[in-house]
Amino acid sequence: MPKIVDHEARRAELARAVWRVVQREGVAAVSVRATAQEAGWSPGTVQHYFSTRDQMLEFAMETAIAAGAGRVEPLLADDAHADGDPVTAAVGILESLAPLDGDSRVATELWVAFLARVLVDERARAIENRGADELADECRRLVTSLCHPPDDEQIEFEAVRLHALLDGVSLMAVTRPGRMPPERVREILRRHVAQIASGPAPAGSRPHGVRTAVSGPRGRSR
Repeated sequence: MPKIVDHEARRAELARAVWRVVQREGVAAVSVRATAQEAGWSPGTVQHYFSTRDQMLEFAMETAIAAGAGRVEPLLADDAHADGDPVTAAVGILESLAPLDGDSRVATELWVAFLARVLVDERARAIENRGADELADECRRLVTSLCHPPDDEQIEFEAVRLHALLDGVSLMAVTRPGRMPPERVREILRRHVAQIASGPAPAGSRPHGVRTAVSGPRGRSR
């Protein structure tokens, strides 16, 4: 009887091998040969699934986006996580997306490496935009839970501001870790969420007509 191969599981295994290479040596070290060695496969077998380095990085980025959503889901489902406090819940979710542990840090490093390609590569742009849209939706959901009474213009503005803040601290955390260590990331997120929950910004301090969100990690697994 022929052996049944789960090709999606094998692709996911390779994506995790890419993650480990990135975590240990950085994105520049990713190659078909390095990934094959990390996974314990032959280069020819790896190329059966991904013929180029770019294809591996793209799939690893997609996996990171999905992993980020996977980290958020149990926090949404666990009512005891925040004891019913939306501020605590929001901080917990944002911390799960920030580069504060191995997986989320790798996701952010992949995102940073992807940013240059987004400018010139349509496939990379589509992957990054999908992750950014998911993060924008999550920021909007968190802000809606924090704003009382809810105001559509305030929610839209604060969601964009939260998204931009998370992108910024995540970028600094992986490119300038001495200036943005984990404890500072946590403090910035806590203070920002508390500020949103305390009420709208003073009149005239925020622009009108903000309707789009900037891109971000996904997941930012990321």
